[in-house]
Amino acid sequence: MNLISCEKLEKSMVELQFSIDAETFKAAVNNAFKREGKKYAIPGFRKGKAPRHMIEKMYGSDIFHYDAVNDLFPEAYEAAVKEAKIDVVGRPDPEVVSMSEADGVVLKVKVAVKPEVELGEYAGLTVTKEAKNVNEADVDAEVKRMQDRNGRLLTREGAAENGDTVDIDFEGFVDGKAFEGGKAEHYSLVLGSGSFIPGFEDQVVGHSAGEEFDVNVKFPEEYGAAILALAENIRTVCPESMVLAMSYPPLPEEYGGKSDELNEMLHMYIRSTPDEYVIYRNFSYAAENADGYLAPEYGTEEINAAGISAMLNAVEHDRFYSDMTSDSDGKYEDITASRPEYTVTDGKVAYLTFDDGPSKYTPQILDILRENDIKATFFITGWCIDGKEHILKQVADEGHTIALHSYSHDYDKIYASRRAWLDDFAKVYGKVYAVTGQKPWAFRFPGGSYNSYNRDTADGIIAEMQKRGFAYYDWNAATADASSSATYDSCMDYLQNSIDSDHEVVLMHDSLELTPQYLQDVIDYIKGEGYSFETIDAADEVHF
Repeated sequence: MNLISCEKLEKSMVELQFSIDAETFKAAVNNAFKREGKKYAIPGFRKGKAPRHMIEKMYGSDIFHYDAVNDLFPEAYEAAVKEAKIDVVGRPDPEVVSMSEADGVVLKVKVAVKPEVELGEYAGLTVTKEAKNVNEADVDAEVKRMQDRNGRLLTREGAAENGDTVDIDFEGFVDGKAFEGGKAEHYSLVLGSGSFIPGFEDQVVGHSAGEEFDVNVKFPEEYGAAILALAENIRTVCPESMVLAMSYPPLPEEYGGKSDELNEMLHMYIRSTPDEYVIYRNFSYAAENADGYLAPEYGTEEINAAGISAMLNAVEHDRFYSDMTSDSDGKYEDITASRPEYTVTDGKVAYLTFDDGPSKYTPQILDILRENDIKATFFITGWCIDGKEHILKQVADEGHTIALHSYSHDYDKIYASRRAWLDDFAKVYGKVYAVTGQKPWAFRFPGGSYNSYNRDTADGIIAEMQKRGFAYYDWNAATADASSSATYDSCMDYLQNSIDSDHEVVLMHDSLELTPQYLQDVIDYIKGEGYSFETIDAADEVHF
């Protein structure tokens, strides 16, 4: 290995260039052939017995080059880091600059390093500690939050009122014709929340379960779909309306000054938390995880001192992330998910996943999947939907699983904080629902769960999303089709080298022209290795 350069980049990133000499690379290529050559079938030769030059003639002269680079990279990279005297803290992002057996290999790697901190003048600085006073109104407010968090929806008789949750079916019409994306069943809507089309909620108020009635609304121009923006009136039929009212768990009888222990714990808790969100987060934590927080029989639940004590155990964790903003105002309280029940399939199973669509190449991929009777999972990027709503709907209509992959894909923006992530996520969540009528329960982080952009915020974002019921998936096999140097041969080689377990979540991209070109061969290879195919609905989560 020979270090060529070490260049400092923005945001505590470094770019290394280093080389691997020709002799070392040539030996690694030969070793790769000995190991991988047995996988190739060449006419006139038994499988695994074809000479190297015949394989290279059929599949390309660099067929074993990437295997060799993968073999040599760890040691060469470690040596480059040591020679450059840098302290890396992230996963390297490598790129092949040049590669040949005659000249060796030149690699370029971007990697996060420990930030350099320059201390300013701190001698003589003073700080004023601000005492936080807690009154009974603060305590009552926290108890009310706890009741809201643990309330249950119960069916009641009578007409719907503002504040009620209604379970409705609806279908939208323009000039007497149903429009695409305007139908839903068992849609849960909080009346008075302002979350639906202006005017819709007001017209549901006053109706009772079993009624069928019309709602007339005008969609705002920014809604997105051209047909809706032009429509003067949308007739919406609601064949069913089930009224549900919130029922809250009662407080213990001793609350209200009779229990000094409970009051003191609440005072201490509120004083100890750095911001309003931490209070919310930890009350939620206790509700979900603390034994004894709620009594088991409905109608007798009590918010008790034991539950509040359990919440204190989570304070330190959230203090670590106290500099991050979050959903403290409840803006995105409806962004929740519930994973359907599933059973992991026995045997060898592959889960084909496609990121960054929909695109003009997605229909080609759907054709190939349909011909092979395979269902896959599509991680949708929100900004790609505009103008391709029909493609996204086709993905859903053909029975593939719809998951989410951010709206903007702007790493600096989405990973700035929990609130920034939710701002972006809510856009793709809403857009996918508007087109497909589905509420996805799974998502994938752009760049993987942990990367150089989110090392400070990943844990907080993951906790936020899991609290909301979402599951996230990385991958354990890939084709590396998103690489700038990707070719048919490199994709197939990368896939073959990455599959080594009984359950493989395979990463590909339906935004690339290359993907439909090699997809059939990917399927054939995976089938040949004894795998069946499923969507992630039947897969345990795969994380880095």
